[in-house]
Amino acid sequence: MSGDKTIEMGAKAAEEIAKTAAVYQPTIHDTLAFLQRLIAPVEQGAGLLADYIKGRRLELAVSQEARIRELMRERGVPSIKPMALSTAVPLIDAATLEEDDDMARMFANLIVSHISDSPDGYVPKQFTDTLRQMSPLEAAILKAMGSAPDRAVNESGMMYTASLPHSYMDAPGPGDRDVPEPNRSISLALASLRQSGCIEGALAWGGFTLLSQARVTEYGRAFLDAVAPSASK
Repeated sequence: MSGDKTIEMGAKAAEEIAKTAAVYQPTIHDTLAFLQRLIAPVEQGAGLLADYIKGRRLELAVSQEARIRELMRERGVPSIKPMALSTAVPLIDAATLEEDDDMARMFANLIVSHISDSPDGYVPKQFTDTLRQMSPLEAAILKAMGSAPDRAVNESGMMYTASLPHSYMDAPGPGDRDVPEPNRSISLALASLRQSGCIEGALAWGGFTLLSQARVTEYGRAFLDAVAPSASK
């Protein structure tokens, strides 16, 4: 590609960015004002947020504000309890970068959980990193496990994982034979969820952990309560 062609393409890209910024300018100002209300003290967060938002797709930030407001109404959160700067900035940063709709909603739910004034509403800062490192497949599996029907879960909370996240098998029993193994993608997703502390597998002879059966941990339940309340029971 010639230098002139490269310059021309760069100019066109810059022009498109400028057009997008012009369209969103009034809205992004309101979005920044709202996001700044999530942080205490507001003065310290204002400049940081402006710098973060400036370098990304503006429509993501605008959409995320709308999600947060919607979830505040759905969850009955009438007012904002501002987050500490060290909690708010990485969380809002991640939330306004997420392009997957389901994951973005989980980030919005996590923000609402942090700003809720619920008396039992302790939300670990670690949840931000857990969600940031989670793929859409992992999130779908964890939510499916969190909302599994009683018929799929035995007395110890274990369930078979091969058909997740789209369907459930009957609960594991002592006489089960020839239990199907999850495919490679599901196995990798389960291993990642186990690494994050959200699930644990079944112990086998020799101390090995099998992920053909798994259950949601206490940490995983609390995480689901914060990021996907409808998927936690």
